[in-house]
Amino acid sequence: MQVVPIVPFQLMQRNSRLSFMSMYLYPFFKYKSYQKQYREDTNYKILDNGVFETGYLPSIEEYSRFVNRLLPDEVIAPDVPEDYQKTFKLTFSFIQQLRKLNK
Repeated sequence: MQVVPIVPFQLMQRNSRLSFMSMYLYPFFKYKSYQKQYREDTNYKILDNGVFETGYLPSIEEYSRFVNRLLPDEVIAPDVPEDYQKTFKLTFSFIQQLRKLNK
């Protein structure tokens, strides 16, 4: 089993030396220092949409374009807290959008 903590930005560099996996939250890419940390991190990278942490869920189009540009090793599909039906619909739409972008 692998454990990938979501740590405060101040601990990300330290965490990347202790683990071979790093998790990044979409909303924090607005910060240049966060982007730099992502670029310099040689770990297996997981991108999370960050809705549980921030309450903000980007549009399918916005998130898909970002994922396609960033190319993380793994991505957490859009999800809606406590609403599995909306989560399922968003995940399906997200996969379709990624497929369109990669044609």
